[in-house]
Amino acid sequence: MNREAVFVDLELEEMTGRDQDRENQKKFRAEANVKVPGRLIRAEETAVDLEQAIVSMKHTLTRELRKWHDRMVDDSRRGARQAKEQFGLAEPAKGENIDEWEDYEDEPTETG
Repeated sequence: MNREAVFVDLELEEMTGRDQDRENQKKFRAEANVKVPGRLIRAEETAVDLEQAIVSMKHTLTRELRKWHDRMVDDSRRGARQAKEQFGLAEPAKGENIDEWEDYEDEPTETG
């Protein structure tokens, strides 16, 4: 897996004036921007309590990071599978009988 640097920018804010709803209730905003190789992952949530905003943002960010990570792993596995197929190192698929392979030899044989 790629080991490039990851940058995180976190903002916590008490919303005032125009940022609030028309109600006179305070609101808090939690925002995180995570820069990973090839992508910017962002999560932003608002709530009446700062802790609620942070927890909600954390869940959103965790879900987005997990989707990105799974995509990276899938791409890596796909590349490895294609390389194996290209060099003839691929294993038979599940349920496929290895004896059906035409050019398969268990051990190299010497002729002569």
